[in-house]
Amino acid sequence: MKHLVYISFTCITIFGKTLRTTIHSTNELETPSESRISAHTVEEVKIENETASKFHQSKKLTNSPEKSTMTQPQEEKYSIWCVPVDTNYQEKLGNVIKDLAQQYDAPSFPPHITLLGGVTRSDLDKLKNENFGSDVLPNSKVLAALKTMPEHYDKWSQHFLLIVDNMSELQQLHDKVCEILQRPSGFAAPSQQAHLSLMYAVPGKSEGVPDDSTKNNVALAISNALGHTDKVALTDQIQWRLKVMSTKVTMAPEKNVPTIDSFDNWVEIPW
Repeated sequence: MKHLVYISFTCITIFGKTLRTTIHSTNELETPSESRISAHTVEEVKIENETASKFHQSKKLTNSPEKSTMTQPQEEKYSIWCVPVDTNYQEKLGNVIKDLAQQYDAPSFPPHITLLGGVTRSDLDKLKNENFGSDVLPNSKVLAALKTMPEHYDKWSQHFLLIVDNMSELQQLHDKVCEILQRPSGFAAPSQQAHLSLMYAVPGKSEGVPDDSTKNNVALAISNALGHTDKVALTDQIQWRLKVMSTKVTMAPEKNVPTIDSFDNWVEIPW
């Protein structure tokens, strides 16, 4: 009885590599029904075929646009400001800020006390119908007094400022807003106190700290702006109203301070 031995080669490509599987078969020419294939070799081919199939399926899923993950844009954040209700006070405080801006090549901006920063649109929606006193928050007015002697802190946004009397209604309003939004109460470091900024630091002359003579002149100017003929340590209380602002800044290259033109983009946002 004659036998024919043949060898077949099966090539499978997996992960960029070509594997070759050899199948040995012995057939009798007279009785082909008795041909056999090694069970071990068949199992090996089966495993390799399944691996290749899984690889191609995973590649399809990876390339599928339906399965790709997209980074969700972060919700924009705003600041809630307190600004003087009396436009006369607003103008006079603004003039002090403008004079410092000209003297130190610093940005000019509206006089304000930041009640809370990092506020989202959903936060504002929560606050809209909350009552403070006899009115809802967007229409609330609070009393606050200012300490007239300016202070300096090592942070561009607290470079030269006036501290707000912490016994004022403004402090109570801050605490209430934080409670509604379930946020910790407290103002930004390093001062950790409510304040009215007089000058922000930007690259250049404004990075320097004003001397004592300038501080005393500013203290007198603030006292006069809020109705005092002489320099006082603490002004009388005045009314402040709320407004929402977009206050994004662009930081200067290799500096820990923003560019001066950043402040041109500050705009009020409707409640």
